[in-house]
Amino acid sequence: MPGFGWLSDEEIALVLNHLASWGAPQDFKPYTPEEVRALRAKELTPEKVLEARQALKLP
Repeated sequence: MPGFGWLSDEEIALVLNHLASWGAPQDFKPYTPEEVRALRAKELTPEKVLEARQALKLP
């Protein structure tokens, strides 16, 4: 998967909200650029990303 570092926080929020609109619960609160900025500020190692993905227990 390509990196998305070149996208702005606003662009990433728009993409996330578009994807989430496909079946999100009615009370879904759209992501904001500020939330994206805060999450991007976390410097996660590949190991931490793997741990987070495994914690989601997705199929």
